[in-house]
Amino acid sequence: MNKHIKKYQKIVDELIEKSFSELQGKKIWIKEYAGLSSGGAIYTPFFKILAINKKVRNFTKDQRIGLISHELSHFSLFLRRGLFEGMLRGLLYFLSKNHRKQEETRTIK
Repeated sequence: MNKHIKKYQKIVDELIEKSFSELQGKKIWIKEYAGLSSGGAIYTPFFKILAINKKVRNFTKDQRIGLISHELSHFSLFLRRGLFEGMLRGLLYFLSKNHRKQEETRTIK
């Protein structure tokens, strides 16, 4: 595990402890990637991946916390919805720009 992943893991653990108790006990893999968006959440019944862009290395700590909190909100939404609704909304997320905007707004609430 590289030093950046360790930093992200510490933030994830602290946020779950303070704000996302429903995610306690869930193994969330953290992976770095190079791409357009700053981060992403991949949630399936078998694995959960928090994808963080390598450019996030240059973010301030507060920016990293905000990004990771946002992505954990996606995990929380998926968990509350259940498998069928979560998979359906995940598909719609990629197919519909309007649904994607609505979904991103839901993570703010």
